[in-house]
Amino acid sequence: MKKLLLTLGVSSILMVAGCGGEESGDSNENEENQESQQQEETTQEDEGSTENTESTDNADNAESDQQSAQSVLMDTQLKMAETVRSQNAKIVSVQSDVAKLEGGEDVENPEELKSSIKEKAKEAKTAADEAVSSLDSFEVPSELSQEQKDTMTSAIEDLKAYFNEAKTALDNPLEGDFSKAEEKFNAFSEKMKGLYEEVDLVAPDFYKEFQ
Repeated sequence: MKKLLLTLGVSSILMVAGCGGEESGDSNENEENQESQQQEETTQEDEGSTENTESTDNADNAESDQQSAQSVLMDTQLKMAETVRSQNAKIVSVQSDVAKLEGGEDVENPEELKSSIKEKAKEAKTAADEAVSSLDSFEVPSELSQEQKDTMTSAIEDLKAYFNEAKTALDNPLEGDFSKAEEKFNAFSEKMKGLYEEVDLVAPDFYKEFQ
């Protein structure tokens, strides 16, 4: 009888120990799963944070590039206007006098005005040559993109063509046709306007800027 009780006691102890081992194993496995899940969540959070940082950096860089392009474009346009403004003013002055003569606007001595126009036209033709020469050596800024540089180069060619057409019209200023010159200047203005709009700038009145 004692042997039987002893045997049952030992069996009970072994069963309890076995259950305890299983529970301990399950507990350890659960802890490992929780740690693995936490590590995955931490990794995902880190990756998300990195992506957000990169996105912010890219946005900041894009904004900085645009601001740089805006500054370069405005500075270049001002330099271009300064380069040819005085020469263009002489051409515009002749056109203004011709318009007065044709319109009869308070012209006291038409013959004297005609003579003045012819003299001014000679100076304006020389000024047109000077403007073209200055534009030949005008440097397009390297900070612009290749596409922007190509557009500006094309615009400068239109501006040079404007002065050449104006010079031709000035050969006979009293009957000169400045329409071709105006077409070239309009082409120049449209291309420059496109550059301004590309970097979110409001384009100025180039006709006024170059007088």
